[in-house]
Amino acid sequence: MSNDLSIKTLSLLQVVQLLHTGEHGLLVEAGIGLDVLEQLRALPMQDLCTLVEQADLQVTVHIDPSSLKRCLERLADLRESRLQLEQFVRRGASPELLARLYSMPQRHVLTLRRVLGVDVPVGRPALPPLDIALSIEEDWARIRTETDDPRQQYLALLERYPAYSLTALTAVIDSSTKKGNNKRFPQAPGVAAPVPVRPRTRQLEP
Repeated sequence: MSNDLSIKTLSLLQVVQLLHTGEHGLLVEAGIGLDVLEQLRALPMQDLCTLVEQADLQVTVHIDPSSLKRCLERLADLRESRLQLEQFVRRGASPELLARLYSMPQRHVLTLRRVLGVDVPVGRPALPPLDIALSIEEDWARIRTETDDPRQQYLALLERYPAYSLTALTAVIDSSTKKGNNKRFPQAPGVAAPVPVRPRTRQLEP
C-alpha cells in the first residue's frame, strides 16, 4: 500500500482511461462498485488532482512474482540473443547464414552492419592454411556432437578460432561438406568408374 503522490496519480489516470475506453470489467472484478466508477468518470481533472492529494486515498500496487520472474528470464534471453547476433555480424557472418540462424532478411543484415560499423570485404575470403583447415573440420565434427543448437555450434567454432572470420570458417566447413559428398563412391587412382549394366530382358518367342 502506497501513499506516494506520483503512484496515486498514475494509478487514477489509468483507472480513468479504462473507464473512458469501456474496459471497466477489471475494475469491477477488483471490487470497485459501478456507482463509484461512474462518479470517478464524471470528475473533472481539477477534482481528480484534489482527490489524489487526499491522504486517506491509499493505492495498492501488486506485482505477481511468477510473471515478473518469467519476464526477466525472457528479457535475459532476448539480450543474450541480441549479443550473439551482434557477435555473428562483427565476425563476418554472411546474410545466408544469418537467414538460417535468425530468419533475418538481407536488408536487416545490411542495416545492422551499418549500425555496428562493420565493413565486409569484397570477394572470396582468404582460406586458412591446410593444416588449420583440417583442424577446423575435425573441431566442427566434434562440436556438432556436443550440441544440437546451430547458434551454439558456430559460437563454439568462433571461440576456438578467434583469428578467422566466420566467412572463412564457413567456407572451410562448406568445402569439407562438398568433399564428403564426393567421397560416397571413391575410385582408385587411374581406374575408371564402372559402367552400370542393364539387365537383359528375355524376349518371348512367338
